[in-house]
Amino acid sequence: MKADELITAVHVPLPASGDVYRLYKVSKRFDLDISTFSAAFWMRTSGDVIELIRIAYGGVGANILRLRDTEQLLTGQAISDDLIGRAAESAASEITPISDVRGGKDYRLQLGENVLRKFFAEQQGEFAESHTGNGHPTNGKERA
Repeated sequence: MKADELITAVHVPLPASGDVYRLYKVSKRFDLDISTFSAAFWMRTSGDVIELIRIAYGGVGANILRLRDTEQLLTGQAISDDLIGRAAESAASEITPISDVRGGKDYRLQLGENVLRKFFAEQQGEFAESHTGNGHPTNGKERA
């Protein structure tokens, strides 16, 4: 924003049926604590192909950061272990965390990879459960 600009509204659309979204927070305490690392994921799939995905990380730079290169790598691809591994490496390459009292640079870099892997592992588990009758598809309201 420019110095003379002001945000007057923020529009957050409701997710469509089948959209997946997850929020993650890593901190020393569960509530009332500044996070060491945070992540937000929104994904729309068709079968096992990622149609669209948005990823944002916090605590890995001066501001919240969209991982646009990682999003581009994932979009249009079938979910696989190889793809997730490459995406985890991509995510770590896009962030420039610092070390401070909440956590070190190397710790945050590892979180950048691990939280992405966790997101996809949860989705694969929920997909399998929803197709065997043993679970339910995600509605995005559960806390991670």
